Amino acid sequence: MSSDRHFRSIIFIVLFAASLTVGSRIVPARQQVSEDIEDLNKACSRGTYSACFSLGTMHASVQRACDGGDAQGCSRLGFMYETGAGVQRNLEHAIALYRKACDAEGSLGCTRLGALYDAGMGFPQDLGRAASLYQRACDEGDQVGCGELGRMYSNGFGVAKDEKHGLTLYVKACENGAPRACTFLGSAYGLGQGVKRDDSRAAGFYKRGCDGGNAEGCTILGTAYSLGRGVTKDKKMAFSLFQRACEDGQPEGCKSLAESYELGEGVAPDEAKASELYRKACGMGATSACGKESGPH
Repeated sequence: MSSDRHFRSIIFIVLFAASLTVGSRIVPARQQVSEDIEDLNKACSRGTYSACFSLGTMHASVQRACDGGDAQGCSRLGFMYETGAGVQRNLEHAIALYRKACDAEGSLGCTRLGALYDAGMGFPQDLGRAASLYQRACDEGDQVGCGELGRMYSNGFGVAKDEKHGLTLYVKACENGAPRACTFLGSAYGLGQGVKRDDSRAAGFYKRGCDGGNAEGCTILGTAYSLGRGVTKDKKMAFSLFQRACEDGQPEGCKSLAESYELGEGVAPDEAKASELYRKACGMGATSACGKESGPH
């Protein structure tokens, strides 16, 4: 496969997987609900009991806020129940909280609810309903909702395909602090979707997405460095970016990191580490990594 075809396939695989993944991946928590909930939950899972205590305190606080009619409090509480952060996971209750927040003009709740309709989580997938909720959230100022709405228009998911409008929404969301939208904007330039293809500009937007905490952006930027697409080829930089993406739970990032260890690109060859990472990537849903655990083929 040519490097151009390989790079385009990585963009499609990463962003298609991102559009199907539920929970914090479809609308990343650190972009949206709160970095503190996600980070505390990770720390608690690792056995940092002070973080578990903080999660419990946070739950009590957002519960009081939601009970008092604060829409954002209901959204944050819904996210805790959706992901099981400090509470027993309860998707049905999370949906009810997101509905309550959205009905109270809580744009965050509308975006989260749209994400669940988008992924078909908790009820049958309904892309039209998802797009409608993203539109409502965007109209109310939620930039993550605007970015997701851009994805719907760019690909014709639940709405008539309109790449130009999708691009406009990506720009708006990216410029106003939604990192995932920056990654989508990079993909538009990288693929020539609604705009003239420009690999250099694409790489700049992937970097903005990655720097803002979007793991998909890190994976695609790593691939750009690996192949020299829009940036000077740098295998060590690619390795570092794949490592960052994998640590943040991005399946293709883990697969690419495994390949780096297998081939000794940007790091000393390590077949055992490569096998471990292929196994991890496979378990996360990167099907092309499955079957490679035993070493090179």
